[in-house]
Amino acid sequence: MQASSADSEGDPKRRVTRNRVVVNRFPAALALLTVVAFVFADAAGADIGLRLFTRDVHVGGTLRGWSNGSGFPVYIVPSSLAPKRYSCHNGTAICEPTVKRPPGKPFVLLGRVPGKFAHYDSRKNFAFRIPRVRSGLYRVFIYCRPCGRSLIQSGSRLEGETIRIRP
Repeated sequence: MQASSADSEGDPKRRVTRNRVVVNRFPAALALLTVVAFVFADAAGADIGLRLFTRDVHVGGTLRGWSNGSGFPVYIVPSSLAPKRYSCHNGTAICEPTVKRPPGKPFVLLGRVPGKFAHYDSRKNFAFRIPRVRSGLYRVFIYCRPCGRSLIQSGSRLEGETIRIRP
């Protein structure tokens, strides 16, 4: 007598093998979905960022980039004096430095991101003339008072972006 297909589906050995294949594919599928989510996810409405197109500029030249924080002031500061991002929330996040008031020296105000203040709706390109400052390495920050008085550094890496200002 031949075993029916219903009997073979009930075979525990066959079921274990099929489950093992599904379980083995799960981590790969989860990893793929995570990558896709990060690639296609929009920034949160209140998240503002700052990215640069120019990383080497002469005094009097133009620093170009974009931000989605309309109306916020943009500053440069010598890299050696720049505040750093830090670990926060019990080591589960990286936070931007905060200040009690808008930055003064050694920060140098370049201007404000175009657009109505505190609108986070779209990327706004900016172009700021570099004033007379010493040549060297600098960091670029946007000051966001509504974000807890944060100094948000350009770039997505932990150490941010460095620009070179030439004479």
